[in-house]
Amino acid sequence: MQRFYRLTGTRDLFGTALLVREWGRIGVFSRERVEAKRSLAGARRDAERLAARKCRRGYVPVGDR
Repeated sequence: MQRFYRLTGTRDLFGTALLVREWGRIGVFSRERVEAKRSLAGARRDAERLAARKCRRGYVPVGDR
């Protein structure tokens, strides 16, 4: 079964920095979690930490296929 995990750092309409985590099976409805962060740099730092954890569990970054 093919799965995906997407991490995105962005801002909402009010300027709050957000880390958006989306995951699920390819071709099926996915789940999403949005976390408010103090800054985009903090969101990026957390995204890199989560990406490293996912790579250790077998996920492959899109550019490395």
